[in-house]
Amino acid sequence: RSGDKIIAVNGNEVPYFNDLFAPEELTKSTLVYTVIRDGEELDIDISPSFLDRVQNEGFITIDNILPSITSSIALGSAADKAGIQANDRFISANGVPTNYWMGVVDAIELADGDEILFEIEREGEIIEITVVPDEQTKTVGVFGPSAQEIDFEILEYGLAESLVEGYDQTISMTTTTLQGFARMISGDISVRQNLGGVVQIATVTKQATDAGGWSGFWRITALLSITLAIINILPIPALDGAHSVFLIFEGITRREAPQKVKMALQQIGFFILLALIILVNGNDILRLFGI
Repeated sequence: RSGDKIIAVNGNEVPYFNDLFAPEELTKSTLVYTVIRDGEELDIDISPSFLDRVQNEGFITIDNILPSITSSIALGSAADKAGIQANDRFISANGVPTNYWMGVVDAIELADGDEILFEIEREGEIIEITVVPDEQTKTVGVFGPSAQEIDFEILEYGLAESLVEGYDQTISMTTTTLQGFARMISGDISVRQNLGGVVQIATVTKQATDAGGWSGFWRITALLSITLAIINILPIPALDGAHSVFLIFEGITRREAPQKVKMALQQIGFFILLALIILVNGNDILRLFGI
């Protein structure tokens, strides 16, 4: 709920904002958030379908913690005409507290064009201002603060520290991928929503690059590389994992596997891979058409 202070995910402390949705935690079979609410510590169990809902409804973002302070006002807008100014802090809207900027946005959307009574703090004084949203756009013309107004810390690593951090993140991504596969096999999350082909890869790569620049690009590249590595070591004929199984078998029995058996398994593996390619890329096509 608004105002909750999240202190742990699955019992692990969350000192940084990004720890709130660490992938290796979100893909576990159980997900529990520990929060402080009204001075009381509560454990909130999250349903197994959570990951599917996140894709459709979104999750916690930096926007959820932006303060309810206006950065600027559109000239000639409803807010400008009513007297709202830059750096005003919204206390409430129609009697509902607006502790965060998202609360202000929600209040404007809920008003649906009807007048809104804002309680505002300006230079230490509390004033009330009534705003009638624009008839056509149903907006009031206020702009919220940017993420730069939040205190944040930049972590810098030396060469040795970077190697350790890279190793930790590789283990984290590997764990996330394996847990994700397990959740799909168990039916906890949708296979269709979480598997994609070349179109989905291109889409996700663009989104990561737009959001994080080169850092986002290389992060998604690393994730794709790890995912392909995991798939490649699966004991499916025609993949390296199956070749490893044959080598182990030959090492134990001290004789080569029959050639006919190898050929038959290779053909089976080929059809499995072909079916997987059709599945994931067909899934992409259905997404494109909104099916």
